[in-house]
Amino acid sequence: MIDIADFAPLRSTVMAGQAGEYLTSYILIRAGLQVVPVDVYGPDLWCRYPDKTVKTVEVKTATIATKQSKTHTFPSYAFTLGDRSADIFAFVALDKERVLFKRPEDLPSYNTVRFYQTEFSLRNTQKSLGLILPEFEDY
Repeated sequence: MIDIADFAPLRSTVMAGQAGEYLTSYILIRAGLQVVPVDVYGPDLWCRYPDKTVKTVEVKTATIATKQSKTHTFPSYAFTLGDRSADIFAFVALDKERVLFKRPEDLPSYNTVRFYQTEFSLRNTQKSLGLILPEFEDY
């Protein structure tokens, strides 16, 4: 695996967001979906399932985990949620090159959601795919 620390820092949130969309697309394509990026307002990706169903994905990207305050022991990633019209949310930790997939109904009602750095593991990425792809439920 390429060490992301070897790369120059991303110069903008737009670049980070695009990198998160590409990583998410790669994972979904490897899982057997057709993926189309969308550069308009709203969800970032359209995914076509083998049964021809189309679902939308909102990608949220963080570049690095931080401690919320001096009293918090474990670093976490913070994601701001806006429009919740997407069928699936993908939360990307760029520095770990991992994605967590969530359904909108599994997200809290407030506008910011946090995940601990330790939650972004290969196992949890695969497990979260089971929420959106039935064939990954027992993975």
